[in-house]
Amino acid sequence: TVAPILGALGYHMKRYPGFGGNVEIELFEDQKSGGGWLAGRAHYVRAKYNGSAIVVPQCAKQGAHYTGDPTMCKFSAFSAALRELVPADFKRECK
Repeated sequence: TVAPILGALGYHMKRYPGFGGNVEIELFEDQKSGGGWLAGRAHYVRAKYNGSAIVVPQCAKQGAHYTGDPTMCKFSAFSAALRELVPADFKRECK
């Protein structure tokens, strides 16, 4: 299950993950941006493979990540990248 998740994130491995490999997805909230989850406070996502932060290609674009750190993807960019992988109509897709 690790390899498909990494593939979905756009991370290309040099070899297949070994036993005990793991993926972490962390959610951060920018305390300085004011408001809350529904009030527009900025949120960022970081993906890690075996404890090391990885750059999601869609998040490396200018304006799609925290300034100076392409591993800290804006939540909107991260969710848009994954939305492409989720069928809009499961019943139709699974026929």
